[in-house]
Amino acid sequence: MDSTTTDTQLDIEDFTNSLSKDTQREIKELSREWFQLYNEREFDKLMDFYTEDSFYMPTGEWETGRGKKAIMNLIRQDRELGTCKRFIQEMGSISGEDIVYTRGRIVVYSDDGTEKKSGKDVHILHKINGRYIIHIDCYNYDSE
Repeated sequence: MDSTTTDTQLDIEDFTNSLSKDTQREIKELSREWFQLYNEREFDKLMDFYTEDSFYMPTGEWETGRGKKAIMNLIRQDRELGTCKRFIQEMGSISGEDIVYTRGRIVVYSDDGTEKKSGKDVHILHKINGRYIIHIDCYNYDSE
């Protein structure tokens, strides 16, 4: 598959960090699963990645959402732009392995597989009951 396909994919580019290999693998798998559910429009299942304290901070034209209901509404609206692929460029620790971050690049594709938009994103993840939850999901698109 080439990089213009709309299949769920996750590419890991260049990153260095202090996270264990197990944590890196767990974060990569979480991101793969999130984007697969997003691209398949499985919005209810996506809410398992958030808590009522989570923030979804989309590009400047939309309001920040807090909590599962607000986040689901924003994700539904966002998904209308097209399918998405994420490229993790960096991940690391904020507080041991309990609070971690990822920084990356996102690309949105139209239904025919052509690149529509690209941008940057940051996720702050908090480990709760042995599982990472997205506490802050922040992104914006590059200027056109």
